[in-house]
Amino acid sequence: MSQKIIRFARCMGIVTFFVLFQQVLIAQNTNALKGRVFDSITNEPLPFATVRIFNSSAGVFTNEFGEFTFHIPDNLNTSNVQISCIGYKKINLEATSIKPDIIYSFGMVPEVYVLDEVNISGKGLSPIDIVKRAIKDISKNYSKEEFLLHGYYRDYIKDKSTDDYVNLTEAAVIIEDRGFNRNDYEKSRIKLEQIRYNPGFIADTLLNSVYDGKTKYIPYALIDDSNELAILRRQDPIRNHNIQTFSFVDILDRSFIPNHSFKCESIINNDSSKIFEISFETQRFNFSNDEYSANGKIYILAENYAIIAFTYTLTCKWPTYSGKLLDFKLEYRNYMDKYYLSYLSSSNYFEYKTKATDGSLSKKYFQYRELFINKIDVKDFESIKPEETIRKDSPILSNKIPVKEGMWDNYNYISNVKFNE
Repeated sequence: MSQKIIRFARCMGIVTFFVLFQQVLIAQNTNALKGRVFDSITNEPLPFATVRIFNSSAGVFTNEFGEFTFHIPDNLNTSNVQISCIGYKKINLEATSIKPDIIYSFGMVPEVYVLDEVNISGKGLSPIDIVKRAIKDISKNYSKEEFLLHGYYRDYIKDKSTDDYVNLTEAAVIIEDRGFNRNDYEKSRIKLEQIRYNPGFIADTLLNSVYDGKTKYIPYALIDDSNELAILRRQDPIRNHNIQTFSFVDILDRSFIPNHSFKCESIINNDSSKIFEISFETQRFNFSNDEYSANGKIYILAENYAIIAFTYTLTCKWPTYSGKLLDFKLEYRNYMDKYYLSYLSSSNYFEYKTKATDGSLSKKYFQYRELFINKIDVKDFESIKPEETIRKDSPILSNKIPVKEGMWDNYNYISNVKFNE
């Protein structure tokens, strides 16, 4: 079996059912902005749009319906709120004008200009040239200095046969990253501020077992005993550009370009900046009589070749399963002239066997993992103490964290249910 397939293991994906994310707030929230974000031309909702305080890391993201509720901290309630989404003009409004009893509607204006290959190559650029330059400049565009990421993490499981969701684990986390020139898995520290099962989901403790390759497994894949958050973070191909991530990205520095063909779809205006939207698909995907194919998009700033977004979808054709193996989406954003993770969302197909030796009772599931970054500290922060660091090779739920009263009340929840009209 090819090592590419074996290493598919840490696959990732986009959550299509709902998005829930939040932000830790230091001050008590007294002012809430509630609204919908949509494409002003098509009226389609815009998921993963960012709603933030201007020049601050405080903010939230929209759910799959383009909806959000943002509890603005008291110390920022006189600032401006900015709504942004790649490919659209930004929207700004004053926080002091917000009325908490109103559901606002925000129609975003597209800023995408479709170009053909001739227009791109006429500027002396090819899609492969742009991607090569972007990968080469990762060391320049992303921080080599230590920084903290404050975020909200969740994972849950979907039964493929019933579409039922189980085991929603939520955690408030702090990640101390030693910089892009150091190994993330080995050197980064993770601290849990709070963790819980969401009571709105059924709990199935058997499905929370680690991937052992026998009872809980991804066919043709090998997953180590890292916890779900560590598996998710390790497969960020930007942060981990020089190590193996997942098929067929493999090692981004060496394998991503040879494994794919590229096409420049458009140039996007983003205020005074321009973004290359480049699509790609696998060039070779037939291994051991199992057929694989993958495609995605990479978004690169024209001014400095920073990779600010990346999506990837891998599908397969197996005798026992045909369909999506992984869905993956991430976005990075600028903060103090460097680029830091904004969100990372993934899903992967897996199977779970009961005690039946013939495998007749094997069931099919999807594992979802999501990480949303609420705040970034780049200087004058207190390092995570060794005794506060969780083990990456143990389940997150094995950590016993004292309950902090009001902790979850200070997070911005985005419901998976549409607002009432």
